[in-house]
Amino acid sequence: MDQPQAIFYREPINIQLSPEKLADFVRWSGNKLDSGDVFIFFNRKRDRCKIIWHDGKAFCSLEKRLERGLFAANDKIDLTQSAIENCVYGGIAGQRELLHALMGNVIYLDDSRK
Repeated sequence: MDQPQAIFYREPINIQLSPEKLADFVRWSGNKLDSGDVFIFFNRKRDRCKIIWHDGKAFCSLEKRLERGLFAANDKIDLTQSAIENCVYGGIAGQRELLHALMGNVIYLDDSRK
């Protein structure tokens, strides 16, 4: 199997959609859920994200809501191949690593540093 990739959806989604509905977006876009890729969706405000993937055994989803701040624009997020693979194959610790990587790219609204 090829190395898994992180695929960001540029359009905001309704974060209340079920993982099954998000999987439909993945299929409609021509991607396959069982490829091992990680699909990352953001809401319009970019204060929530939902991640879905297939780990080879089961369909998985993960959601993160920020108490303050916003996730950076998709083109500003840089994930390592290790973080992506650990999310797919590394269980809860790997999921935590991916979320931590996304959190490292958070823009805080009250942060005056640019």
